[in-house]
Amino acid sequence: MNTKLLEELKQKVSNPYELTTILSKRIKELSMGSPRLVDVESNNLAEIAYHEILEDKISLVDKSEARETANEEEVIEIPKPLGQQKKEEAED
Repeated sequence: MNTKLLEELKQKVSNPYELTTILSKRIKELSMGSPRLVDVESNNLAEIAYHEILEDKISLVDKSEARETANEEEVIEIPKPLGQQKKEEAED
């Protein structure tokens, strides 16, 4: 991968876990036929996903936020960590 591109991605998504999650989920979507959200010459799915992140076409949000933003941008949902889910259930 291009070092400059990687540095730009790190600035956009500072948490490596989130960056890995959003990239893997988006690459999977693209491989299953989801349309591209950016115009790049490459057919490399990872590179397409990189550019979608850099151009703010996709972001990582939790499920509760997804419904609010679904009309504004492409949303990739991830579940909350199991410990956080149990804590929220206990509070209810």
